[in-house]
Amino acid sequence: MFKKSVFTFALLLSSTAYAATTITIQHTGAAHRVSHGAGNRSLSVLYDQTSNDSGGGTSSQALGGTSSTQAADDFTVPAGTHWIIQEVDALGPFFNGVAPSVQVSIYKDKDHKPKKTPLYTAAIVPGGDGSEFVLSLGGKGVKLKPGHYWLSVVANASAGDGEWFWENQTTGTTEGDPAVWQNPGNGWNTGCTSWTVESQCTTTPLGDHMFVLRGTAK
Repeated sequence: MFKKSVFTFALLLSSTAYAATTITIQHTGAAHRVSHGAGNRSLSVLYDQTSNDSGGGTSSQALGGTSSTQAADDFTVPAGTHWIIQEVDALGPFFNGVAPSVQVSIYKDKDHKPKKTPLYTAAIVPGGDGSEFVLSLGGKGVKLKPGHYWLSVVANASAGDGEWFWENQTTGTTEGDPAVWQNPGNGWNTGCTSWTVESQCTTTPLGDHMFVLRGTAK
């Protein structure tokens, strides 16, 4: 059985080895190789936020009970175009198991945070090579007009399935608004029970999350 310890940080020893004896909300360590290229190459890259890998990541996982966490990061569809997002590549390692599915949600922005109700949400069986989730949103995809949006990626995996950490960029790297995070059950005693700037919820503040959006622009 896992024993939870508030703000217990585990060392990322390599891209495959993880010295974890407790459930943690972050992993830290040297930057490791991420492919950010395992997806459907026939789709255009609409948005790429994969620079400045910190080697660290933050939990965004439906662990169950009060331990469940959710992270989100923003992106903007520029004026004069419409995007059809057909794939999300979310970078970050899954340790000691697999995620049966991954919840992908897209929200409109409200006051620099995700609105309460998502525009799109679906549980998707992930592909990928272990350093990222490759998440197909289907042929029709998600159509978005110009504007400010938020992406959330949550591993639907209990503690017994292992742990997933959404990779962060280096400290101080912010593209758009800073990433936000919540732990509604407050099982980690952070006080971040609703959307809060992520760096305020962890003792090792990092930058934004790493992800790629693929699809078509019209």
